[in-house]
Amino acid sequence: MPELPEVETYRRILERHALGKALAGVSVRDAGVLDGVTPRALAAALRGRTVREVTRHGKIVFADLGPGPALVLRFGMTGDLVPFQDAEVPRFARVLFRFAEGGGLAFTDMRKFGSVGLAETSAAYLTERGVGPDALRGRPAAFLAAARARRAPIKAVLLDQALLAGVGNLYADEALFQAGVHPATSAARLGQVRLRRLHAAVRRVLARAVANGADWERLPSSWLLPVRETGPCPHCGGPLGRLRIGGRTSVFCPKRQRRAR
Repeated sequence: MPELPEVETYRRILERHALGKALAGVSVRDAGVLDGVTPRALAAALRGRTVREVTRHGKIVFADLGPGPALVLRFGMTGDLVPFQDAEVPRFARVLFRFAEGGGLAFTDMRKFGSVGLAETSAAYLTERGVGPDALRGRPAAFLAAARARRAPIKAVLLDQALLAGVGNLYADEALFQAGVHPATSAARLGQVRLRRLHAAVRRVLARAVANGADWERLPSSWLLPVRETGPCPHCGGPLGRLRIGGRTSVFCPKRQRRAR
């Protein structure tokens, strides 16, 4: 599933191909991906407007088109943005954004877990949906205060989008690995020093992944992500452990990440 680094690549695609361009039209090929808007209303709201700014918050991309509602894109599990020319509509295209100067961008989504919608403003949307601070920009103090009040496993706390928007299963495992924290440890038992170290690891992991274009092949060999499916642990050479936490598979090193008692 796309997490913050992957969604940042989509933001850059939208910015590169759409910034400063006027939308000649919007074609909805599958209304199942629309979030709270009809195909006619989406097309009417966007047609003729110019993309002025493209931003990302957590796993959500916003396109500001000046006065009027902003475009909201959520990518779910298989969402993507694919440039196209008029005769080359991509496979699994659900919504087509066509530019006045020709060509366009397709919102593709094989499994249709993503969504396309509108928002009065990005700030209003985030408040209404209860989305917390972006994981790369939120203050460490806010994370520490919230985490220390939680008895849930720290892995589940990291995945709470109301606390750290943008962190998903894979990068949460990587941050926990680098910080030496067992994913099942209660957040309240970690203490301020270890929580601060973990928050720093989250930022470091996400920033490096963004810089590498979310390409796992360019990540350091000392990281967990490149070997999480095959092992062994890049730290100690031993087998990796697996747990189900909050319905998600957590991968960790039993030696490096000992559970706090």
